[in-house]
Amino acid sequence: AAFTAVYVANSASILAQNQRSLEALADTRVSVSSSDEDTSLSLPLPGQEGGTAAEVYEESVFSMAGTGSAPAFSVTVGNSGNLLAVDSFLDLPREAYEQAAAQAWENPDESVLELLGRQWLYAINSAESHAFVGTSNGIVVTTSGDNQIRFLDITESQTGLRTLLITLIVIGLVALAAIFASSLLLANRSVKPIAWALEQQRRFVADASHELKTPLAIITTNSDALLANQEQTIASQREWLDYLRIGTDRMTRLIDELLGFARIEEKSATRPVEQIDLSAEVHTTLSALRAALQARHL
Repeated sequence: AAFTAVYVANSASILAQNQRSLEALADTRVSVSSSDEDTSLSLPLPGQEGGTAAEVYEESVFSMAGTGSAPAFSVTVGNSGNLLAVDSFLDLPREAYEQAAAQAWENPDESVLELLGRQWLYAINSAESHAFVGTSNGIVVTTSGDNQIRFLDITESQTGLRTLLITLIVIGLVALAAIFASSLLLANRSVKPIAWALEQQRRFVADASHELKTPLAIITTNSDALLANQEQTIASQREWLDYLRIGTDRMTRLIDELLGFARIEEKSATRPVEQIDLSAEVHTTLSALRAALQARHL
């Protein structure tokens, strides 16, 4: 959006500048200055290309001002679009002026045409043309109701706009790619803790399920041992009952730990650490599973 605004602003500025330059061509003036040398000059009559004025003006020098060396020219055409006169400092063939006048006259609603591989901005003015000629007897003004078409070369400005557009498109694509990469990186960083929490939850459930299998196996095995010796007294079955108690105690401890983990996650607290006797834990577990081991001859 920012690059589009830059391009639109530059395009509007260049267009306005071209329009002002084109309008400035209408300020062309014809002047006569005195000279010490005897000079005679034939002035073409308006509307009569190649013709001469009704009289010869002596001791005068004819000069044009207003267009300078700018890449611009103007032509005068009749009401039927025929070329009458050319006002140009450009070294162009007459066929080019005729082509420019014909294209502009046939397309009055447009403002740009292609000529000699370049782009020209043009404007048609239906106004009288004036020639001011100074003589020793005063000022002679000649007028005619012709149409003036002004042309301004805007190739350079259009090329500059095209270059600007390409540059903005390239920079815009690079910027979008950078924004996409940054967004993807930030999204991955944002999702990573959630993914880690889900993985921990999955592992926790798997580990908890695995841990619960051991006390359940102890309870099941020793219950089967008690059922297999129903004729014996409770005192003689004390060993199996003790193992049942070990299983139930272990399951109770696991359930308490699960609840403790839940409270720790809610409060973001650290789990208390304590030292244990690993040999005693292994001996207790194997003792509780003695009935199952004997049944499998292990």
